[in-house]
Amino acid sequence: MNITLSNISNSERLVLWRKRHNYTQSDAATDLGVSVNQISLWENNTDMVPRVELKGRLSFGEKCVIMRRRSGLGQREVAKKVGCCPYWLRLMEMDKVQNDKLVKFWESNS
Repeated sequence: MNITLSNISNSERLVLWRKRHNYTQSDAATDLGVSVNQISLWENNTDMVPRVELKGRLSFGEKCVIMRRRSGLGQREVAKKVGCCPYWLRLMEMDKVQNDKLVKFWESNS
């Protein structure tokens, strides 16, 4: 998984920024002074996306989020392929639980 801050899109950066702040799309919209619809458009890369600042390195869970988004698969689909429930997948992507199984999945499917 060769994903770093230097090779992610502004759309992906926005998603990770929101997740790091534990923001819903509504929270992010309020913080950035735009509509919830605009956040959704930006996250789906359909408009000019502002660059938000991310510091530090990407965690394994964050890299897995990027891999999932780039693959076009939803959380439920990946959870089924990994052999867990969607809730557990979210915890792995948030680095709240051990995510070795998820990392192995993406390493073998990239």
